Amino acid sequence: MIVFIGLLCILMVENRYACDKQLAQIVKLKKALEDAKYEALTVNAELSQHSRQSNVKRLISDQGIDIAESTLPPFIIKK
Repeated sequence: MIVFIGLLCILMVENRYACDKQLAQIVKLKKALEDAKYEALTVNAELSQHSRQSNVKRLISDQGIDIAESTLPPFIIKK
């Protein structure tokens, strides 16, 4: 009976160690996910800033490209 109780104690300690290891891994992965989300948000904000119509017009005029904005509204061609 004492050997059985000792074996259960050893299994309990090993199980606790494995759970602690898994919890540490979960915390690490959550932190990495949060960092990735913030980085994606930052990149998305930069992309939105660079693709704004006013910024595109400014970049085109700064580079001296002779392109004018269309004065006609877009229309759909149907068959």
